[in-house]
Amino acid sequence: MIYKFKSRETGDLIMLAPDAERILKLLGKSLKEPGIITLAEIPRARTTLLAAAEAEKQQLAALKAEQAESEDVEGTQPHKGITLAQRLVPLLHMFDRCQAAEVDVIWTV
Repeated sequence: MIYKFKSRETGDLIMLAPDAERILKLLGKSLKEPGIITLAEIPRARTTLLAAAEAEKQQLAALKAEQAESEDVEGTQPHKGITLAQRLVPLLHMFDRCQAAEVDVIWTV
C-alpha cells in the first residue's frame, strides 16, 4: 500500500506504507483514511518529526557504540538502514513550501 501526500503548492509525495504510517503515528493522525495536516499544524508537525528523528539518531549512535565494542568479539555490523531524518527530507520541504504558500497538506491511502 502507498500513501500520497498532496498540496496545491507542491507535487505529490509518495511513500510506502511503513514509512508513511510511522510518520502519521508520530503526528497522531489516522492511518486508514485520508487526512489533513492543516497550515496551523505544520509547525508542530515539523517539531514533532524533527524531535523523533533526533531521538532515533541518538539511539543509533548508542547502538553503533555498543556494536563497535562487541565487534571484536562477535563481528557485528553497524546499522546501515535509511534513517527517519532521511525519510523526512521531502516531507519537510513540502511543509516549507506549503507554509510559505499558506496551504494545507493532505494525504490519501
